[in-house]
Amino acid sequence: MDACARGAFTKVPKDYSLTHLLLKIGFKTVAYAMCKLIVLSSTEAVADEIAIVEALFTEGLEILHWRKPDWTREQSNQRLEQLSPKFRSQVALHQHHELAEEWGTHRLHLTEKSRANVSARQWADWRKAGKILSTSIHTLESYKSVSLYVDYLFYGPVFDSISKQNYRGVIDADFQLQKQQPNEAQRIALGGITETNMDQAVAYGFDGVAVLGSIWAKPEQAVEQFRRLKAVAENI
Repeated sequence: MDACARGAFTKVPKDYSLTHLLLKIGFKTVAYAMCKLIVLSSTEAVADEIAIVEALFTEGLEILHWRKPDWTREQSNQRLEQLSPKFRSQVALHQHHELAEEWGTHRLHLTEKSRANVSARQWADWRKAGKILSTSIHTLESYKSVSLYVDYLFYGPVFDSISKQNYRGVIDADFQLQKQQPNEAQRIALGGITETNMDQAVAYGFDGVAVLGSIWAKPEQAVEQFRRLKAVAENI
């Protein structure tokens, strides 16, 4: 799979609104090759978690989203400190973004809540620093505006969640995303993704998939399960 590239940045005046700012600099993901398969960490502590993560990277995982919403900065720092330096640039941080500089990753993920508090200047500064930005949405109405300033985004749950009980998929059988435009972010399906429905997610128009429950429901089988998912993703 191709690695993800970064968008461009051009210096602009300080007093632009977010929309004016992003349109003025031509903020877009040109020639952006999105990875087909992304893994999210478990939100809980997992035995031998870092060993499993390193095994996933060794098997060909390109991006791991480190999502521990209830963990302190110190907890995440101690756990990530165990990760081999050669893999750290492949980790996207959901919380404690200040750790990105320490760990040498350019990948930051913004939740819907945190995204609302980001200023136009902060978006611009992140892009100037070469950050690769992602976010999550739960309604397609927000896609067009959000798409202006991130490289890719998660949408879901597409199918019934594996990791959350009674968290039902929001996609109808006749659902179809419109063709992605040059200025728009990559669309990544999230929620209930397995090797048996990945092709359906792509048929809906998604550019890739992100998995959580498929990997972490049985951590002792995580690497074997990833191999199955990767084999399917490479043949879609």
